[in-house]
Amino acid sequence: MLPHEVIGSLWKHAPDVFEHLLGDASTLKAFWQAAATADDEWYRGHPVLNGGAPPEVCIPIGLHGDDAGVHGGEQVLVITWNAVAYILPTLDSRIVFSMLKVSSIHPHTMKRVYEVLKWSFDALAEGKFPVADPWGTEFSSTYMPERARKAGQALAKRADGALYRGLFAEFRGDWKYLKEAFCLADSYQSADFICHKCNARKLGTNHGMWYSNFCRNAGHRNTMVSNAEFIHRYRWVSPLVLIVGFHITRIVFDKMHCMDLGVLQLLLPSLIHMLLRSPSRRYPEPDIDARYGHAYKNYRFWCNGERRPQTIVKKKCCSKVWGGGGEKYPKIGQLVAKASAIRNLQYWVEYEVKLDLAAGAPAGLAGGGTRCRHDCR
Repeated sequence: MLPHEVIGSLWKHAPDVFEHLLGDASTLKAFWQAAATADDEWYRGHPVLNGGAPPEVCIPIGLHGDDAGVHGGEQVLVITWNAVAYILPTLDSRIVFSMLKVSSIHPHTMKRVYEVLKWSFDALAEGKFPVADPWGTEFSSTYMPERARKAGQALAKRADGALYRGLFAEFRGDWKYLKEAFCLADSYQSADFICHKCNARKLGTNHGMWYSNFCRNAGHRNTMVSNAEFIHRYRWVSPLVLIVGFHITRIVFDKMHCMDLGVLQLLLPSLIHMLLRSPSRRYPEPDIDARYGHAYKNYRFWCNGERRPQTIVKKKCCSKVWGGGGEKYPKIGQLVAKASAIRNLQYWVEYEVKLDLAAGAPAGLAGGGTRCRHDCR
């Protein structure tokens, strides 16, 4: 489903849905006013904006790719796109571009797929239906006649004559997908240099270059890769870098993988462990596994009360699985809970923490004063 053809069909057949999915004039104008305030290199150098297109007709569009288990036990690569002018629920906003069975994908196939995607985004940037296919063959009465009849026409044209444009705004995914989509030479799977944006490293004695150094004076902050350098390096292997308005800073890790399947996988079981490590008024059992069992029953009861039974962590929590031990941090693995369940779990943990703090019990979070093995409170 080509983005430029979807937008053209929405404008022609369902203008109300067009505005709902992509944004009305005030929403689009507000988005670009915020972008102007940030005044980053992507905004300043975007050729469509510099070409004089009014902001109220410029639709910022993001792309997302990820593997999903939707075909039996096999993974399927799903590539979607959506307008990012404002937030809508996923099911109401993500529009599928393509779905391919991972086991059947050949690298050459994906390059052709991304050539088609780049071609469609170029049409969006121009605001017109293309006159030729992605490889330069012009449409005619004998070659794709339906597209030939629309060639050169506006995708969506306002009464004042202004053409709606679709502008590349971001490319989202987990590290695995971004590595595959851009054929990155440096990623987290690399032995040493791991970042496509700088020279952060896993190895070496120079602590300033370590990828886990988040200080303002970290050495890798002075090695940022420029957009021009990135495009020059990857233009022959990934057509995505040639999309009109592409910029290296707009390659981002999506929130689900960063938060739900990242931070929260460690933060939530750590909080639960702190709540349950010692008997308390709410969990008086002398055995820690009994306290974990009690907490899980409370969690299931809370889920039923909040009407969230479809996104629960179905595997019972216990100190062995969630409590860590030795040098291991407590962690909820993806085999125990998917992203939606972890996202839901955070609200119950918040509820439990508030009860613990309100009780003022000596155990749990309210006790304070306990140091971890890194000497942190």
